[in-house]
This record gives sequence, structure tokens and C-alpha cells, in this order.
Amino acid sequence: MTEDYITSSVWIPDLIISGAQTGSDCGGLLAAQALNIATGGWAPKNFRTERGDRPDFGEVFGLQEAPQNDYASRTALNVNMSDAVLLIARRFESTGSKLTKKLAFDASKPLFEVVFPTHDAVNRPETVEEVRKWLNWHKPCVLMIAGNRESVAFGIEEWSKQFVMQVFS
Repeated sequence: MTEDYITSSVWIPDLIISGAQTGSDCGGLLAAQALNIATGGWAPKNFRTERGDRPDFGEVFGLQEAPQNDYASRTALNVNMSDAVLLIARRFESTGSKLTKKLAFDASKPLFEVVFPTHDAVNRPETVEEVRKWLNWHKPCVLMIAGNRESVAFGIEEWSKQFVMQVFS
């Protein structure tokens, strides 16, 4: 006898935001677009990323340009704009991940950490379900997706995109 795996329903936010850095940020925005969830958020002045300025991200993802070009300022703007934060990282001790966690804690924003595997691995169904339960509990209208950049965790952008698509599919 085989049992069918039943996927629970999941709360869908009205908007997924990020700071548009390579890695988890872009992975979350790309997944949202593929799922027809509105995107937005704040990017550093000139839409700065580790791969250079990306002014096209304003139009492509509905991002706003922050007055400063530093990453900390735009992270604070995004945390303040969000109702909850999904942090996808391999290195949670990185400067950006530590700042995101601190700002979310200080602003009393719910935060869920997802570990990017250190090698190719199938996403654990229980992790997807845990994120769904968290979303169903908090029901964020604006969800911030953040985490490591591509240079810190190679492959995290595509992995994050696929993970977020699984969560909301």
C-alpha cells in the first residue's frame, strides 16, 4: 500500500521583498515572479550589488533606490517594511545575516532560518513544511527574503529560488 504525500496549504504574502543582492535575495525575487507574487523592496543607491550596479532591478522587481549605497541602510529599510523575514544562508555569522537577524529581533519581526546545504541535496520535505507552518502562523503580508550572497555561498541563488518555489507551490 502506498501513501500519498499531502502537501499542506500555505499562506501567500501579498509582496516578497529583498535588497536585490546576488544569492538568496535574488533567488527569492525570482521565485516570487515565477509564482506571480508581487516583488519589491529597497536596494542600495544605484542598485548596487557585488556584481555591479543593476538599475534595471528597479523596473524588473519593483525595487526602490535607497538614499545611501551601503547595504546596512537598505537592510534596515527592508526589515522595517516587512512583516516577517525568511533568512536563507550557509553562513549565518556573515555580516549581512547577523545584521538582518539583529534588526529583525530589534523590530520584533518573526524570522525563520533555512540552512543552505553544503553540498547538492534534495530539499527536506519537513523543512518546506516547517516554513509553511511558520508562514501560516504569522501570516505576513510582506515577506522579506534575505541571506548569503553568491560569493559567500556559491549556488545559493538558484537553490533559494527552487526552495521558495517549493514552499509556495
